[in-house]
Amino acid sequence: AVFRSQVQRNERNPTWKESFKWRTTKMTTRLTLTVMDKGVVRDTMIGWCVVDLTEPKVEAVDHSLHLENPELESKLADTVLRFSSSFNVAEDVLSARRLSVESAGMFPKRGSIQS
Repeated sequence: AVFRSQVQRNERNPTWKESFKWRTTKMTTRLTLTVMDKGVVRDTMIGWCVVDLTEPKVEAVDHSLHLENPELESKLADTVLRFSSSFNVAEDVLSARRLSVESAGMFPKRGSIQS
């Protein structure tokens, strides 16, 4: 399933005041988060990061993951996606909140996150 955040306009270091929940199974080993630039005709991928779910943590965990994209490697050198996650074992649900992108380099003015 693909989930999309709201678009953050005119923000070089956007923060999403949204919470996200993903249903998982015992076979789920990772979650890929993709940061997109909202375009008029189509969206462009800025970068992605992978969350390791092989040992999900019940307590809240703060993440700081570097965005990857070989085509934009020099521009993304200091760009990270930060968020907090927790795992509900009874429901097999991963929750994330307080998502933000911090970039010292060039970042689009209209960004969103997909999973």
